[in-house]
Amino acid sequence: MSIILKNKKHDLRPYSTNPVYMFQINVKCTYCIGPGRKKQYQTLWHLFKHISYHHSRESYQKIIQDLAKKIIRGKQV
Repeated sequence: MSIILKNKKHDLRPYSTNPVYMFQINVKCTYCIGPGRKKQYQTLWHLFKHISYHHSRESYQKIIQDLAKKIIRGKQV
């Protein structure tokens, strides 16, 4: 399934109204380790906000951009 975007340049910057970041996905946080329930995020925007707030010392920008590129290409995330 391919995503149709209004922005033809495929903007990868994270902001709340970017259609790439609002696309419905189901992803777990890769940085949350330990016992307990793993956090599931329904959109890339929610995952970005979680990682940037709770795991700010990690290098997460490449991971987020790679997921955004997969969404644009229409691959399964």
